[in-house]
Amino acid sequence: MKEGRFHALWVMFRRLPPPSRGKELLAKLAQAEEEKGDAAQLAREFEALTEENRTLKLAQSQCVEQLEKLRIQYQKRQGSS
Repeated sequence: MKEGRFHALWVMFRRLPPPSRGKELLAKLAQAEEEKGDAAQLAREFEALTEENRTLKLAQSQCVEQLEKLRIQYQKRQGSS
């Protein structure tokens, strides 16, 4: 029975990449995880900026509306003078 387990371990061991290749794969995995984290952070920042942009557009349209009302009032005053 021990021989069977040994053979199975030996087969698994032979399938492992060489140490330098293993280090390379680990480095690539670490880089991919970091990039995934960066992408998630960028997505959160994009959502926040999109919401801020919506808020600013609303404020800008309200300012334009208010300015138009003031312009009309000013013109009425100028006409009645």
